[in-house]
Amino acid sequence: MKKKFLLFTLLLFFFVQSFAVVTLNLVGEWKAETISGHVEDGDRFTSGKIASYVITEQNDYAFKGYKLIDTVYEKGMKENFSGVISYDGKKLYFAEHHDGYAFADVVTDDLLYFYYLEAKEAKAVIVKLNRVK
Repeated sequence: MKKKFLLFTLLLFFFVQSFAVVTLNLVGEWKAETISGHVEDGDRFTSGKIASYVITEQNDYAFKGYKLIDTVYEKGMKENFSGVISYDGKKLYFAEHHDGYAFADVVTDDLLYFYYLEAKEAKAVIVKLNRVK
């Protein structure tokens, strides 16, 4: 009887978890620091670049915002993006409105690791994002 009760309790726990609602709130400013990357333009490796990501609105699993970044062509360039949170709340998926895509690991509510890919100018970059408090 105890085994059946334990099995029932475990099944109930996993069933309830399958309907869990993500409580991750991304709205706010995030400081971004490039950990490592490669850019085809100039065939160069990059690290240490600082940028700012701002998530302006979130509706359940979907969000939108913009990034401010200094590029070799323009200082303070603003690019808008849209994104979604994975159902389990552990991954983020970004689509810039013009060219790039990114995937992110949610480490904590205040720390993300962001993997940016762009085919147009061939970029692959790892970025650490910390929430600005």
